[in-house]
Amino acid sequence: MARKRNRRRHNKVLKHLEKNVTLNENLRAQLKEARADHDEYVQKQQSIKSSSAAKRAKERNSGNPAELTLYVGNLSYTTTAVHLVKFLWGHLVASKVANCLSDYTKNCDETIFPITLCKIPHPPERGKAYFAFVTVSDVKYKDALLKVHNIARLDGRPLRISLSRGKHEMRTGHDATALRCQVSKICLGYPEYSHLSAHKHESYECCYGNGSNNGPWRVHWESNPGYTVVMEVNGLEHVISFEFRKRFLLLGPNDDELFRVECLMKFTQGQIRIELANSKQWVLSILLRTPPKIYRQTTRSDSSGAQGSSIMQYPVIYEGIRNDYLWQLGGTSGQFNNEWMRTVDFSDGAFGRCMLYRVFVDRSNATTTTTNRLFQYLKSCGLIRNIAPESAMQRLITMKSFLSLGPVEPGWSGTVDSDKLFQSLHPDVKYFIQCLTSQNRLDFVSDERRATEFVIYAGKRVELVLYALEEMEKDWSVPFYFNPAKVLAKHLSRLRLNEDVAEDDAESHFVSGVYIRRVSITPLRVVCHAPELSPSNRVLRHFPSLRHRFIRVTFTDESLVSFIHAMSTDTLHRRMAVVLREGVFVAGRRYVFLAYSNSQLREQSCWMYDEDPDISDDSPPSADTLRQHLGNFDHLTSSPSRHGSRLGQCFSDTVDALMLDDSQWQLIEDIEKNGYCFSDGVGRISKSMSREIASKLGINGIPSAYQIRFAGFKGVLTTTEMPVDSGNGKLHVQFRPSMRKFDSPHRVLEVVTPATYIPTYLNRQLITLLSGLGIVDEVFLRLQDSMFDSLETLVSDYGTTTKFLSLLDSTRGTSVIKTVCDLLGAGFNAFADPYLMGLLRALREQLLHDVINRARILVENGVTLIGVMDETGLLEEGTVFVQYQSKGMNRPIILNCDTVLVGRNPSLHPGDLRLLRAVDIPHLHHLVNVVVFPCNGNRPSPTEMSGGDLDGDIYFVIWDKSLLPSRALTPMSPSDLLAPADIGNVGAANICDWFVKYVENDRLGIIAVSHLVQADVQPDGIFSLPCLELAKLHSVAVDFAKTGVPARLSNEVRAPRIYPDFMQNQSRPSYESQGPLGKIFRAAKGREFAAEKTAFYIDKDLIIPGHEEFLAEAIELRDEYNNNLWQLMCHFGIQDEEEICSGYVREFKRRDGQKPKKPEEIIHRMQMAYKKLRSDFENEFSNGLSDYFVDGDDEDDKKWWALLKASAWYACVYNVGETDFYSFAWIAYENLCEIKRHV
Repeated sequence: MARKRNRRRHNKVLKHLEKNVTLNENLRAQLKEARADHDEYVQKQQSIKSSSAAKRAKERNSGNPAELTLYVGNLSYTTTAVHLVKFLWGHLVASKVANCLSDYTKNCDETIFPITLCKIPHPPERGKAYFAFVTVSDVKYKDALLKVHNIARLDGRPLRISLSRGKHEMRTGHDATALRCQVSKICLGYPEYSHLSAHKHESYECCYGNGSNNGPWRVHWESNPGYTVVMEVNGLEHVISFEFRKRFLLLGPNDDELFRVECLMKFTQGQIRIELANSKQWVLSILLRTPPKIYRQTTRSDSSGAQGSSIMQYPVIYEGIRNDYLWQLGGTSGQFNNEWMRTVDFSDGAFGRCMLYRVFVDRSNATTTTTNRLFQYLKSCGLIRNIAPESAMQRLITMKSFLSLGPVEPGWSGTVDSDKLFQSLHPDVKYFIQCLTSQNRLDFVSDERRATEFVIYAGKRVELVLYALEEMEKDWSVPFYFNPAKVLAKHLSRLRLNEDVAEDDAESHFVSGVYIRRVSITPLRVVCHAPELSPSNRVLRHFPSLRHRFIRVTFTDESLVSFIHAMSTDTLHRRMAVVLREGVFVAGRRYVFLAYSNSQLREQSCWMYDEDPDISDDSPPSADTLRQHLGNFDHLTSSPSRHGSRLGQCFSDTVDALMLDDSQWQLIEDIEKNGYCFSDGVGRISKSMSREIASKLGINGIPSAYQIRFAGFKGVLTTTEMPVDSGNGKLHVQFRPSMRKFDSPHRVLEVVTPATYIPTYLNRQLITLLSGLGIVDEVFLRLQDSMFDSLETLVSDYGTTTKFLSLLDSTRGTSVIKTVCDLLGAGFNAFADPYLMGLLRALREQLLHDVINRARILVENGVTLIGVMDETGLLEEGTVFVQYQSKGMNRPIILNCDTVLVGRNPSLHPGDLRLLRAVDIPHLHHLVNVVVFPCNGNRPSPTEMSGGDLDGDIYFVIWDKSLLPSRALTPMSPSDLLAPADIGNVGAANICDWFVKYVENDRLGIIAVSHLVQADVQPDGIFSLPCLELAKLHSVAVDFAKTGVPARLSNEVRAPRIYPDFMQNQSRPSYESQGPLGKIFRAAKGREFAAEKTAFYIDKDLIIPGHEEFLAEAIELRDEYNNNLWQLMCHFGIQDEEEICSGYVREFKRRDGQKPKKPEEIIHRMQMAYKKLRSDFENEFSNGLSDYFVDGDDEDDKKWWALLKASAWYACVYNVGETDFYSFAWIAYENLCEIKRHV
């Protein structure tokens, strides 16, 4: 481009001289010289062109990959890269151009095997062009394949084969798919931060260490004669990887396993730096944000256990590619039939702790074509920071390479020396320090002086240090503390100015609520998190003095998402099983396995416990003692699955209600008929005790039922007319044998949740079943349009908004919907207030997101309620009693319909949906917001709905006539599961082994996804054999946690390789679904809401004269609230204030760039944290008023003081200074509504 620009400028000068300048002799001479230079330039360019053409011809004949790449088109969308390679190779063998390789175990290179690379550029879509790029190893193979253009037929389709020169963009991507080069040495170490100024935080993303002082290297490996270390850049997966053999590591046993280390390009800190290390080598410095993934190469027969089985005899290598669109010859050894298995850290923790990689490339290798292309590709991706000039030779860098430091002692900082520095610190202080170090925000390795200085400050008053460290952990605006001692000293000096407040705050932090420590265990590291407010459980309440000894452990991938992404034989049995059986060291303390709840088991999570004595507790109970204290599990000693499940019952999230004396409860008989238990999981509670519980929990009214835990009982208690004199006092609770799971001395009645109104939504499974039962697609689209119309007018029509929001109540844990309804009802204008408008927009965007991703459509003529049994016996078979009342209704409504649709989620079998009759029974009018099932009939109705019962299951009831099928099919019969063989006396080790077995064999999610895809693909839909088989397997998988019997999923019923478009699976080919889910998805995708224009202004009605007395205090509290709110938003990855206030999160912006696997769990924790923050300031508002009361103030005077303070809190946000957050003004929104109504 520069030469063309110079030539155009030269021609322009010539014309200017010829036309506009009076030429003298001197100018004529200059013009002649310029023309001579131009002629010489033209001749030179022509010579370059001719030499380039000759060079290209030479490369073409020598086998340049760019010239040996073919375009292969007209493929079926079901064709995989492996399938295409096998076909082309077979054709070359048949034409005798290539030799047949009978021994697939021997090494192979490009001179033996004809095909080196096959890539399908994009996941194909049905009906669109589907093609591939194939690179061969020799011109003869290229010519042979070109001859069969339009002749060779794959899957009945003639292949279109041609040279790929015209596909420059795709060919470039093809060439850059897997660029490999040999490197001389790779070192792992810690980034060097000590040379940086503490004020240069912005330089963090480009910190690669001081060349003259590179810190201790934990491990390094290098190439040797006959064995090479290879670096590869994968353009398709955006991965930088290294391959080496463990035998040449300077640690570990002398074995010959091949390992692969993968680093995602997006997880590099800033850019890669390239410089000259010495006169013979380049060095690439790569600083990672998260640890890499490690793979171990293993033969397929070894991994599958099928020795000598018939396998395709051609090279198969995955090398980080986890889909069907890339096949590549190779590996460093070019072995046949090899694949990569995710494995654990074999280097004493170096891969999990070291984030800095130094890659040395010999300059002789750097001149090769492949290495140059690799460097250029990194540069084109924006990853190359700089390339050092030749003059850099004058400032050679001496790289220090150390051997491994040896096995790391059990500790927390990652090195032996720094562990010793922190031995004298308080255990809680050490835990917070590990939170910062494990998150790579502190570094005590590269500078021991700063570590020693930090210990001096960390050894001061424990309460203040804990508070300061917590502030440091929460402040994610600082990604790394370059001088942690200085930051800690600054926090401590600020706290000493107000020690009383700091001490009170620190004390309330650890006493108020239940703050739990969370630890994420990955294949390579242990990541600690600051304590979070979590729901309490029986064990935490019963042992308050031991609360600091409990941690909640979650097994995850390196990006801290689901462990499923890292699951392999190695990670399960060499990481998860080892941690569960032997424990894990956290902050110098050893935690052992304790138990898990049923929900934790599905999330690969459990509770662990520190049973070793410390300075605060000389002789704590052991983990075995704790488990024995929970109850008597002797009858479960032969089944680890049931034993673990019953132990988890004590760890359910509950709230203490009342202590029950033995005279207040009794055991009554179950109602059993025809071999079924109609009262499975349900008991009775008196109305007076129900009222007492509601008062303690702050519930208005008397709930009709509670889901409870008591001693070894679990289930539901229905409010009835009691008590009955038992002879020893007043009887208030009656349990049934079906509720008793084990015996326990515990006598506190615990509440999981009260009966409440829940709106009903359609979902993917329910829509699939209803469509198969005859409901036309237009019905679902009409409901979707009705919901979208309500969302369209959400901020303009207040009457419609209030009605619509009343239907959505109870969908989130916060009271934001009630707040919005009250504000709109008081007369506030959403177009004039950014906070109110933000809440409505967040709600609307979240509901639209749910429709797109989950087909979650509101059913106005429907309700979802907890199921109970008719204790009167008046309900007949095939009937239900339903009475519901939402918070926006003045009185309850009794449902009286000839036909209602009743079921529970998830439902996969056509018979799971039941058509029943809703009747009015006067004797049941005291039951509200519950579904009452009969105790009469041949079979309990709940068992006909996905195998439900009455121990807390919730059921939807729909009376929308357009959603009622014409008929109900026979329900699926209960599965007769074979119990696993007894293993004798069950101990903690057996439960740990069962935990691993469950994670390894859990197929519930795969079965649900397969059913969705099969129902859309199969002509018979939900009635096809694969779908019916999947429905049965789903029932088995649901009970797997209790029965120990896994669901065996065969290949015949698995989801096909191609997915419908509504699944939005980018790693598989897709097609445009013509079913209802596809139509709903595309209609929602194309839906856009008009952007409302807000005219922000200060509501003068809320500025009351006299509020100035509260203004100074309000400003101080506002700043404190905003700081705490910002810390919560950073911690949970929330972008906007309205998202954390409403619970409707558009998108999580996590620090590691990953999307959470289970956002519902994060939202729940986020709402608990925000609810606690808001509650603290609500208490501050009400408690602080007493300072302004004087003798003689009546209730009206006190109310006036509250209105003045609320006005001041509003004014300090909207009328004083500038702020990014508005929610502080609305903490006392009831008082602001009062002001607005009376203006």
